[in-house]
Amino acid sequence: MSRGERAFVVLAGRQVAAREDLEVLALGTTARHPDGQPIREVLAWARAQDALPVVPWGPGKWLGARAALLRALVEEARGQELYLGDESSRPISWSPPRPFAWAEAHGVRNLPGTDPLPFPRERTRAGGYGFWTDGALESPLRFVRNQIAMQLRKRRRAAAHAP
Repeated sequence: MSRGERAFVVLAGRQVAAREDLEVLALGTTARHPDGQPIREVLAWARAQDALPVVPWGPGKWLGARAALLRALVEEARGQELYLGDESSRPISWSPPRPFAWAEAHGVRNLPGTDPLPFPRERTRAGGYGFWTDGALESPLRFVRNQIAMQLRKRRRAAAHAP
């Protein structure tokens, strides 16, 4: 969707409640996964779906044993997709939780978004918080040209390495 010079991208996604009382947002999939499974299993499932796995912030969610688990997940994520998610329910006067800066130093970024509560008064909040970036999507012609070029390149390399 676009408005003037600004474009909006809307991704499908699923929220899965993990056994450890943390959630995983699997962004970019409509596949379902049962709640109550261990968080590492949920993260592996999200990655297998080629979804972006996000562990969202929530009041009290990143304290105590869950904070230690979150820290371990960030350390284990080396080279794998994992994001933390700031969200709109954090009061504006509160500083960002410390795990965001620590995780960023370990290559795990913040993917902020709106997470409205399931109350009628909250339904207008969807899409009210997130991020934006300056950038342009590929034109259809450039996309097709690049895809063909990549296929030709792969085939040339395969032929050059064939016995």
